[in-house]
Amino acid sequence: TEHTITKPAALRAELVRVRAQDYALDEEELAEGLCCLGVPVRDRRGLVVAGLSVAMPKARFRPDRIPEWAAALHGAAERLSDRLTY
Repeated sequence: TEHTITKPAALRAELVRVRAQDYALDEEELAEGLCCLGVPVRDRRGLVVAGLSVAMPKARFRPDRIPEWAAALHGAAERLSDRLTY
């Protein structure tokens, strides 16, 4: 889409931001009208082994709720990680 990151420097900057905040956003990058928020699922060593995300229509996406959604996803990712690692 017109929102997709296509320049290498912009992608590198986005990856730095994602690592720092520990979640990623997709604001109509994959498809017009679709927004997503994703978090990593880590193993007991802290290595990323999977991802967990939620998708929603742009009309329901509220930037002010990103911290709340990220916290809920991080909680679910931690519970999933606990179940995956023995």
